[in-house]
Amino acid sequence: MRTPGWISLAALLLTTTATTSTSFALPPNAAPTLRAGANHHTGDDGFLADLGRAPAPGEEKLRMHEHFIAVRARLAALPATRPDLEGKRHQLLAALDNYIAQGVTPDNDVLPWRTPVFIDDKGVICAVGFLIQQSAGRPLAEKVAAAHRYSFIEDIAKDMPEVRAWVAESGFTLDELGQIQPGYQGPEVLQFHPFDLAKHRKGEDESYPPPVEDGDYERDGMTGTIAKRLMEGPWELRNAAGIVLGSGTFHRGAGTWTSFYADGAKMAEGAFAHNRPSGSWKFFHGTGYLAAEGRFQAGQRTGGWKFYYDDAAHTPIAIGTFDRNGYVDGTWKHFDTRGKLLLTSSRDDIPSQWEQEKPLFWSAAYRLQLQPRDGITHRIHAGSISGDSHRLDELALADGRERVYLRYDDNALFDASGHALVPVDGTWRADDCKWSAARRRAARRGDIAQLHGLIYNGANETCAQGELVAPDRAARLTRLVGSLASVRAASPELLEQVALGDEAAAASLTDTLAANMTLDIEWPHVDGKFVALFETLPGYTRS
Repeated sequence: MRTPGWISLAALLLTTTATTSTSFALPPNAAPTLRAGANHHTGDDGFLADLGRAPAPGEEKLRMHEHFIAVRARLAALPATRPDLEGKRHQLLAALDNYIAQGVTPDNDVLPWRTPVFIDDKGVICAVGFLIQQSAGRPLAEKVAAAHRYSFIEDIAKDMPEVRAWVAESGFTLDELGQIQPGYQGPEVLQFHPFDLAKHRKGEDESYPPPVEDGDYERDGMTGTIAKRLMEGPWELRNAAGIVLGSGTFHRGAGTWTSFYADGAKMAEGAFAHNRPSGSWKFFHGTGYLAAEGRFQAGQRTGGWKFYYDDAAHTPIAIGTFDRNGYVDGTWKHFDTRGKLLLTSSRDDIPSQWEQEKPLFWSAAYRLQLQPRDGITHRIHAGSISGDSHRLDELALADGRERVYLRYDDNALFDASGHALVPVDGTWRADDCKWSAARRRAARRGDIAQLHGLIYNGANETCAQGELVAPDRAARLTRLVGSLASVRAASPELLEQVALGDEAAAASLTDTLAANMTLDIEWPHVDGKFVALFETLPGYTRS
């Protein structure tokens, strides 16, 4: 039986809270008490205390190191949970020292938000996992990773008795272990930069490898030959296990390259020119079905691209363009699993209030326009201010009788007159929030960008308790809110599988798109393919 919209509103809000793929994001179902940054308890306090500034892009390794050093010092100054566990606590602190000295942490190659990763695909274990491994054995750590790869230690302990037992005998409190566990930055495709491996000039940027002379080339598993500063003859990339991940044949820097998944299935193939991807390219799902097609120019994705669901019919999931720098550009179309147009997305106006608050990071804003359904229109204005994501939804009846706005920052629902709409015993109460004339004007004319700027930071506003609405209006409001569930198209299967192992928390395609339109658009079902490709190509570095 379908749950009425006024009942399901709270659940919908909990599972669709806006997130961002920047390094400041939290998972979409994170509690509001958790902090953004390196750790969900302490944020980036260690980095700030030691270096006197916030972490900058590209400083993830330093960020993790500073976090571990700070939490290690803090925990060393505290006693064990029981006197008889002092020795065990000291042993685990020594193990943490070894982990810090290794300087290797897991990679978050899947989720588009900052999240713990207990053990990654390469077998790299997190800090808390390492403590479990050193004291209880690798099998328990791997059992945790199999069931709770992306979970916080608090949630892991709640679900696994053997982990609760380990915590009880560790000499640490669960909160202290939570202070150790980091969250790892999600994949960011624009961190990859193409460079001409033969022509790059020294001193341009230390993150780029130095240029090489003519002759044999060998670096990080990539082998080939350079003649007259151009790629020549066969080239190949092998991983540490000797598996071929990419190969191509070139003449004067031009040729064709093919990339492979670790199981040998074709991942992508396309043209090279002047030592860089240039020309037509195709991506493939592991099943062999076409995943995407478009063009590169001088190593950057550019122009029109099409992305497809993993099926034989080549059902489109997204169609749009990238600019010459590889950024999402113009208007994109997004489709459901049947190939029916679901919504369009485009860059939107940045509210003037956001422009005034960009000393740390710039502001950005985007608009999602869903296709009208059952007489209801749905628009979303999403963006970022100083690294924090914000979202405002507009739901309106096509006949103009009702228009409401859902502010995701605090899960507040308003009508166009500035009343907070509160579900009460199967109906709705309209509380007067005494909106300014400017807010009411923007709301009534549907200027979602302007209204978002006016109300984005109003979570602490005071509203006077009002009366219950008339039955006919209550029915309209319930219909509007209920449409949030009815228009939820399934997200790509990948996202359903990795949404923290919680089916109820798996984001819809609409929410996935909105959550990743913040500073730089990074849709995981689009950008994940490029990240995987760039890691198999010659001539790319990651900042």
